[in-house]
Amino acid sequence: MNLDKYAEQILIAAISIKGVPRQLDKAVEELSELIKEICKFKYECNNRKALIDEIADVEIMLEQLKIIVNDRLEIKPEDIEIRKKYKINRLAESLGFERMV
Repeated sequence: MNLDKYAEQILIAAISIKGVPRQLDKAVEELSELIKEICKFKYECNNRKALIDEIADVEIMLEQLKIIVNDRLEIKPEDIEIRKKYKINRLAESLGFERMV
């Protein structure tokens, strides 16, 4: 998710106002709600709106986590992108595809 400056300011404000521990708890909560909807989707496939909402919530919380870890551990978004590319390449190889450049 690429954030515009306004969205980024809102997420930074949420972390600042609510606090890091609360936002970390919120991330866990949102992830668990997405897990629940994924389980429903496996068997029912009729939870489109709920699944969309939970994916959106998790993506928002992931952006907040990136802000938090960058601030606390100096983990930059590009550090995460490098690892994502590595892991996608590993998956590609395991599926018999060529590596990404």
